[in-house]
Amino acid sequence: MFDHYKLSIVLVGVFTFQELVQCKGADDFTGCNSQKYSLNIYGEAVPNLLGDCSGRGQCVSNNTACLCEKGWTGRSAFINTEGIDCQVNTYVIRTFWGVVFVYSLFVQIKYVIPNFRYRWKSFVAMRAARNVSLTQVPLILAFFSYQLLNFPCITFLSLLSIINEEERIGVTFWSTILFCVAGIGYSITHFLFQTALMEMFLSHRYFAESGSALTLGKCVKYSSIFLDFVLGTKYVIPIIMYATEGGEVTDRTGTLWCTYLILQATSLYFTGIQAWYIRRNLLIELEKIYMLSKNVNFKVLADKLENLQTNGMLQSSIFGSIYIVILFFPFLWNRHDYFLPFVCFGAIAVGALMTKSHVEGPSAAITLSSLQEVDVSSANNTVENQEQQPKGSFEITEGFGSLNDLPRTPIASRPQPSI
Repeated sequence: MFDHYKLSIVLVGVFTFQELVQCKGADDFTGCNSQKYSLNIYGEAVPNLLGDCSGRGQCVSNNTACLCEKGWTGRSAFINTEGIDCQVNTYVIRTFWGVVFVYSLFVQIKYVIPNFRYRWKSFVAMRAARNVSLTQVPLILAFFSYQLLNFPCITFLSLLSIINEEERIGVTFWSTILFCVAGIGYSITHFLFQTALMEMFLSHRYFAESGSALTLGKCVKYSSIFLDFVLGTKYVIPIIMYATEGGEVTDRTGTLWCTYLILQATSLYFTGIQAWYIRRNLLIELEKIYMLSKNVNFKVLADKLENLQTNGMLQSSIFGSIYIVILFFPFLWNRHDYFLPFVCFGAIAVGALMTKSHVEGPSAAITLSSLQEVDVSSANNTVENQEQQPKGSFEITEGFGSLNDLPRTPIASRPQPSI
């Protein structure tokens, strides 16, 4: 799988400059009867594979515009081909957005709200006992970012797309703003989430004294900064498209569109590599602890982390490959509307993943306060005391407190690996 990622990234890098130079708009448009608008990356006009108006309308006004059948439109996100094509089924698109809307509410009620309330109460108790500030608990900040940016923006975007079929990202104001804010919120949430994951382990004495663990933490930190704040600038592109051309098919729009696709594919593949790196190296460290402590609960934790990162690798490879396909098959450029709801669906799923990653199932109570062997009875006692947590979640604990409650060794004072 790693070879797949490396090969894909090399291909993206080789063709990036070529595609940006050749991305075209509508300079060669000669009418909807021939569909010779240059909506492609190959430097020459190409016909519509489905015929005039994608076979869902008629050419009118001396073959200069498409009159679409009921339920079909050429109005599309990013690349707006209204009047040129009839490729988007409005009923299907609104149904997809309806699924996203319902799913976002389900995730909130089922996972996010119960677990966020539980974690907030734990944080309040911890702050009262140890005078800990909110900025020292990145997992809580990740929940805040999700609740304030991801969830409301995607929920309102999906609701707006259901109510008003004219709304399109990069074409209309509110859809563009909501999508971009949700994207930026996703980048912030992902960064804080990965930071919380690393700090949770590096706060433990064993990891603080492990050179390989410190290297892992630094790699994850800097790669997350690159992924979420450098490549995260891609979410500004729809605003530029709206402010300049309003989605109208031009050469400039085509270049911005190709840039967006390339940045999306690149960031997704790098996210997959990061997930692979975390899974591989963190599992090695957990295996070392297990060999020292013989605590079977570390196996449970390792399985949870492996599932989380494997899910990240799978999702990144699938979505990244789809963006590559869209880039090299311009026939799909103005059909991106069918894919957008699934992108937002994945962003909403982050809320469920956050509640399942650190925690899932009271049987996974972990004692990291020492590397001593624990007997079955003590593990069972810990499990029984964990049953008051929200259903479907577990907490990695020191005694009965969160691992985030563990005293952290400042990075500057942590022992450095000897050479």
